[in-house]
Amino acid sequence: MTPKHDPMRHWWVCGLALWSLAACQGPAGPASHGDLMRDQLAQVVGQQAPPCGAVLEYFRHGRLDYRVECASGHVYRVQVSADGRVVVKPYEGGASAPQ
Repeated sequence: MTPKHDPMRHWWVCGLALWSLAACQGPAGPASHGDLMRDQLAQVVGQQAPPCGAVLEYFRHGRLDYRVECASGHVYRVQVSADGRVVVKPYEGGASAPQ
């Protein structure tokens, strides 16, 4: 006896193979700590100071004390005060705004 060719079985097997391949791909991994810090610092600076654009680099000077270099050319100091307020001010001792 010769087995019959079942077109539905063929589609079912192809669908299962494609689903398995898609499951292996998965979503992109979580962002790195540095990427998350850049995003958060850009949001904080953007809310309190002239537009920053993307944060190019940041340097941690102490607990909750950062020097932030923006794509706009501005450099800011971002600190959390003793009462919990976030303070953003132009960084003294470095470049500030492009001329």
